[in-house]
Amino acid sequence: MPHTSGRKSHSQIIDDMTKMNNGVKPTRIEVFKKTHIRANKQPVNEIAGEVMKQMDDLAEVYPELNVPGSAPNDVYSQVMGSDTHGIVRTLGKGASPSLVYGPVYKRSQAEKRDFDTRVEMEVQKATSAMKIEMEAMDKKLLEAKEEAKENNEVMERKLSEAKLDMEEIIAEKVKEGIQACTVFGN
Repeated sequence: MPHTSGRKSHSQIIDDMTKMNNGVKPTRIEVFKKTHIRANKQPVNEIAGEVMKQMDDLAEVYPELNVPGSAPNDVYSQVMGSDTHGIVRTLGKGASPSLVYGPVYKRSQAEKRDFDTRVEMEVQKATSAMKIEMEAMDKKLLEAKEEAKENNEVMERKLSEAKLDMEEIIAEKVKEGIQACTVFGN
């Protein structure tokens, strides 16, 4: 959107407006109007005219949002959108949100500590639950090993008994075969 300030910076315009207004800083709406109205009192284009009308309407409904200087949710930011990328519009170069609005913390230190404590407690709960589950799994594995060992012993005993039975059967058959030979051989 074109402006009418030429080479004069917004900072200089704000200083001039403050001097003309007995030391009271202008609102961002006043700075926008000053830099987007031609000498003949007409907006630089239709878009600028629409934006100024929206700002005036909103300032009438919410006068508390039309504050001198700048605020994060003032009328200007309601119409033009929030300031992004570390720049506060209409205040000139070097006007970053942290300098204009003060440091903005997403969480207070107390909230961060509470959050960290809750996370740590959840991690401890999950860790102890995993330990209990691991112990149960170790116990089941040990039981399975013991059962397998018992089954193995039972199988070895049965195989041993079967081997003895087979040896007895073979021995009997051999005896029967020897007796049959002696009976037929005589």
